[in-house]
Parts: sequence; C-alpha cells; structure tokens
Amino acid sequence: MSAPGRLADAFDDETLLVVVDMQRVFETATDWHVPRLAALVPTIARLIERRPARTILTRFLTPASPDAASGNWRRYYHHWSSVTQAKMDPALLKRVPALGAFAPAAEICDTTTYSAFESLAFLDSLRRRGAGTLIFCGIETDVCVLASVLGAIDRGHHVVLVADALASSSDAAHHAVLDLLVPRLDQQVEPLSAATVLSRWTSSR
Repeated sequence: MSAPGRLADAFDDETLLVVVDMQRVFETATDWHVPRLAALVPTIARLIERRPARTILTRFLTPASPDAASGNWRRYYHHWSSVTQAKMDPALLKRVPALGAFAPAAEICDTTTYSAFESLAFLDSLRRRGAGTLIFCGIETDVCVLASVLGAIDRGHHVVLVADALASSSDAAHHAVLDLLVPRLDQQVEPLSAATVLSRWTSSR
C-alpha cells in the first residue's frame, strides 16, 4: 500500500472497483429515473473490463411493499411506493443490460440502505478480497455513492471517486458533492477521471 499521506501513483492488488446501483430502475422511465445514467455506461464498462474480478456491483433492493420496510423507511416507501416490488416489475432491479455480462467475475452485493457498508455481503467481500483502495463510480452521487464513500472513509480506506463516471437525478446535488464536499475530504478522497484511473490500474496478470 502507499505510504500514509501519499496518494498512490498506481493502484495495487488491494484495489477494488465499486460500481454503485447501475440498475434498470434508474435507467428507465420510473420515478427514480437518472437521465444521465445511460451516458455513464460505456465509461463504467471500460473500468470494469480492466479488472472484472476486482469489481463489486452493488444492487439496491426495494421492499415488497412500504409496510415491509423498517422504521422510517416505511414512510419513505409510502412516498415512493411506485418503486416497491408490489408496484414495479422486479426485473427493473437488475443491472443495466450493458453491464450484465460482467457477472459472475464481478461480484454482486445487494443492499437495502444507502450505504453499501450496511450490507454484510459487501463487508464480507471487502474482507475476503483484502480491500485497501476503493474506486467508486455509479449513481447517485449525492445519495448511495456519498453514503458508501463516507462509510469507506470511516473504515480507513483510501477512496477514489471517478468524477466522469458519476451522476444524480439532481445535477445541483451532484456538483455540490464534487465541488464543495470532496475538497473538504482531500486527505481521504481523490477525485480522478476515468482515463487517469485506467492509466494507474494495470490489467490482471
């Protein structure tokens, strides 16, 4: 691993790519549609292709109904009842088709909360893979990506955000994270372009 206080010139075998919630529910005309998602797919595909076996695809699962959720999530899903599995085709929770071919080499970890770090499967995957640096891309910048990044920081991971492989349904919130919040976390989060990530991350041998 790189020395404390230094950003790595190259990513090592402790690096993992975390692709957050690239699912059909966000790609299609649902209440959770992220218009910019489609434009991210080619870039994210190139990132996964570099090291598919060092990739985790998170998948956000909604409950069967609002009352099947816990605590204040019930209120949340009463508001967003259209995306519960009773109201929506559950197939929309699958990965976007263009990324489907990368599994099973790229591991899938299901989550039911914003932060992937609340998923036991995700934590187990990090442990088994000896994760150090975590490279994040996907959606939404200001919701599940941000929550997962904060979880990674709390656990001491070096975090990379692929700035041109992130999007949100709110452009203002997306830019607030990248332009206002990330600079405050400059000792723990490194925003990079996809081209720079690929130049630093060699293919598996």
